[in-house]
Order: sequence, then C-alpha cells, then structure tokens
Amino acid sequence: MLSTKVIKVSSVYPEPKTIKQAAGILLNGGLVAFPTETVYGVGASFLNKQAIEKIYQIKKRKKDKPIPILVGEMRILDDFVSVLPRIGWKLINRFWPGPLTLILKGKNGDKIGFRMPSNRISQELLSMANVPIAVSSANISGSPSPTTAEEVLKDLNGSIDMLIDGGPTSIKVESTVVDLTTFPLTILREGALSKELIFKFKKIIFVCTGNICRSPMAEGLLRNKIKQLGKNKLIEIISVGVSAPLGMQASRNAVEVMKQEGIDISGHKSRPLDTFLIKDADLIFVMEPKHKEVVLANVPQAASKVHLLDISDPIGGEMEAYRQTLNSLKDRLTKILKLLEID
Repeated sequence: MLSTKVIKVSSVYPEPKTIKQAAGILLNGGLVAFPTETVYGVGASFLNKQAIEKIYQIKKRKKDKPIPILVGEMRILDDFVSVLPRIGWKLINRFWPGPLTLILKGKNGDKIGFRMPSNRISQELLSMANVPIAVSSANISGSPSPTTAEEVLKDLNGSIDMLIDGGPTSIKVESTVVDLTTFPLTILREGALSKELIFKFKKIIFVCTGNICRSPMAEGLLRNKIKQLGKNKLIEIISVGVSAPLGMQASRNAVEVMKQEGIDISGHKSRPLDTFLIKDADLIFVMEPKHKEVVLANVPQAASKVHLLDISDPIGGEMEAYRQTLNSLKDRLTKILKLLEID
C-alpha cells in the first residue's frame, strides 16, 4: 500500500502550486484531505460518483448517510437546490462562510447538506477546482474527527491520494447541522454554533435620517448594553439613514455625548437604508413616523417588525439637545431589550 502524499502549506497564504495540484487530483477522481475551520475533511469532486463511493469505502461509512457538499459560491446552490427557504437566506447571511451545514431539498427531491467554509485553504481549493466538493470528516466512521494532519494519517494513510497539512484547525469542533426541509427547522447536530445562537440570533436596525446622530447613538448604546449582559454574540446591530450618504462620521456632538457615557462611536460610518437590510432584519427601530413610512414604502410586509421610538432630531442643536436624545434613547432601552427577549 502506497503512503499518502503530505504537503504542508501556509494556513494564511496557501501556495497556489500545491492547491492546483490538489484540485487536479480531485478533478481526476482522486481523494484529498484538507483542513476546514472545524475539522479536517476528505473530499472528492461532487460530480464524480465513483470518487464519492471511495469515501464511503475508506471511511467504512454507512450508505444511508449522505456526504455533505462544500461550496465556494452561492450560485452553485441554484444548480442543485429546488427552493431555498427565507430562513435559509437569513442563516446564510449570518453564518456563511462558517461552521454551519444546511440540509436543503435537492431538485430531485433528495436532501443535500451544504456548507461554505471560511478556512482559506478550503476556499482556495474550491476556487481552483471550480466544482463543489463532497466532504466528510477525514477519519474512520465512529472515530473522533481529526483536527490535525497527524490525526488524519492515523486512519487514512495510504487510502487517500493527498493530504494538505495546514496546521491545526481553528475551531476544532464539527459544524452545526440544520435541517431546513422541516418546519420548523431541526438542528440535527449542535456543533460550533449553539442552538441558542441559531434560534435566538437577531439582526436589528436603527433608522434615522442622516445616520450621523440618533441611530449611531442608539447603536452604540445597545451594543454596550448587550456586551455587559454577555449577549453580544446573539445580536447584530446596524444603524442606517433614509437619506444617508455613505461613509460620513457621526456628528461631533453625538460622539462627545456618547464619550461622556463611556461609549466610543468615533469610528462610525454612515450608510443608507436599502431593501435588502429591511428584509433581512428581525427588528427595525425607527426614530420618527416618517422613517417608518419610508421603510414600509420599500417593503410593506415589514410592518410587524417596525417599532417607533419617537426620538426628536438633535442635529444643529447644542450639547444639551444631544444629552436629551441620549436620555430618551436610554428610556427606550427597556422596551428594546424586551422585544429582543434579553433579560
């Protein structure tokens, strides 16, 4: 039995020559083991059924356990998936690339698992091969999933054509597997992403006019609060403006009054409201009724997730006006936290 060819590469700047060689092996029906951010996987071209069969054989994997697919681009899903439910889009926007495998319904009615890895070596290999890669953990079924190249060799030396040694994986825990063919969704395996993160994660938007005072102040205030509560991994916070240019700093008075509160918003850059953000948000907090009108003019179906804070615009006012705005936002914080279901 021949030993597996092992090539070490940089995890940050993987050498193109090695990646090209590995891609060639995959395209010619061979098997390559390589690191993802979670564990090492053994891969075959998804377009080569005989190569996929080899994975089952060397892993001693049961045939009733489908092998998930790694993809490098979203467009590939269009080739294989019949329908991507809205919750799928939300999870992809939040956690891809990353340690999340989504089970989706294929065009033939079968269930297929997909993941877009964040590991640089995986990404470069997917790009160079230009095909989706069927990947299972690089171990004999039932053994611990490997997080180093050495652990891969213990089980699969001589059974695979190449092993790319990119050092230890960063997360060292398998991906979380979520089945989106059921309603509600089902978590089949809790891995790198917790159930709490999947079910309770929320994306919220604060909306004002120019996105240089009220909404960045609200963003900074809430961001600071959820960090104190240890819930910062569960909430993504964005502030925008209905008439905002791109890239303006927060107003000087807004920065100063927040600094007095112990919160730094000096790095804020304004951004305009858009339809995608409205659709993707779980909760939208608007400062005035006119902001709600703009949101609903763009996406009428968003009405149930839009909440009015009723905060006057301090722009052009003295520091006292900004302090009043801050106090008003602090008064609304209890309502916001309740809607976010944060104690």
